[in-house]
Amino acid sequence: MPIKFKVIDKLMFNRYKLLIGKKELTTKSNINLEPNTYYLAEIYDSLVFKNLQADKVFAYIDYDCFELLKIAFRDDFKYTLINSLIQTNQKSDYECYKTMLFALNEDILYLPCLLEGKPILIEYRKKKNELAIYYDVFAKLSLFLNDNKILTSFSKVQKICFEYSQNVELTTYKDDFFSLSYKGNL
Repeated sequence: MPIKFKVIDKLMFNRYKLLIGKKELTTKSNINLEPNTYYLAEIYDSLVFKNLQADKVFAYIDYDCFELLKIAFRDDFKYTLINSLIQTNQKSDYECYKTMLFALNEDILYLPCLLEGKPILIEYRKKKNELAIYYDVFAKLSLFLNDNKILTSFSKVQKICFEYSQNVELTTYKDDFFSLSYKGNL
């Protein structure tokens, strides 16, 4: 499985101090890494990192994903979002509800919530019948339901998915989750 680690500091000569679990170590990288940033990668022999990618950071609401999924498939989901947007006092929740509402207008279910206490981002594009999930060390899994195809950016995750489907492809990570683009001033 891929692992999550934090770059603590950049040292001299392309060396970096990393925190993996509770253990600190130094390593060399040909790729420029940002200090105080979490990354995901597959580790091979002699601490060789492959498929390195920055961990996606997204705002989420403090809601269990299974409960939110039940609500999302109700007929009154849009009104539930509007009421939540009106009633929230927290700026981060307001931003999440707003993004969820705008995505819903585009026929996209955008659900940033929690699974077992960890942030998970679930996005379902109704028109294309595609599901994308960003969760922990699995990073992004894309499921193309019309073609029965799974896309992942990690070869070790690909091997796990092969147990369930023979139509699994490896791809580079692409952050194409719903995002808002504003025109004018905020």
